[in-house]
Amino acid sequence: VAEQQLRAQQYLSRHFSPWDGDGYSHLNVTKEQIIAFQRSAVQRGGWGSDRKPISQETLNGIKKQMAVPFASLNRNGIALMESDLRVLPTKKAFYPPAYTPSSGYSFDRLQNSTIKPGKPLRLLHVSLNGSWVFVSSGTAVGWVEKSKVADVTDAFITVWKELPQGVFI
Repeated sequence: VAEQQLRAQQYLSRHFSPWDGDGYSHLNVTKEQIIAFQRSAVQRGGWGSDRKPISQETLNGIKKQMAVPFASLNRNGIALMESDLRVLPTKKAFYPPAYTPSSGYSFDRLQNSTIKPGKPLRLLHVSLNGSWVFVSSGTAVGWVEKSKVADVTDAFITVWKELPQGVFI
């Protein structure tokens, strides 16, 4: 029972970590590393589902949407529905160059993870057009569609943390 309680506490600590501190240092990553990674993803580009290179115009548009300075927000939030966690603020898929037997199955390099409903988030940055928000969860960072997240208050957080929690494996 003690081991079970310890593991549950470790999980809940990580789960609620975006609402504590700066929202991303618990992931052992700095703001500068996040910015460099995003710039690298834009520079690397990719291939679209039409098997053609992503155009420079599209890449420039994505870069513009990321808007600097980074971390223009710093608010607590929560996921309203299941959401894709994207490397860049776009639904457009970026595939590696053409498939070869040594490269394996082609996958969207911008799909970082997913966020489940009710997941605590730190809202760190908003895209230029306001339709994407860069967030930190307890396990990853990335862009989600703004319509799929909401701000939360300190009072909400207090109540949410006190609700019974279940961990399913």
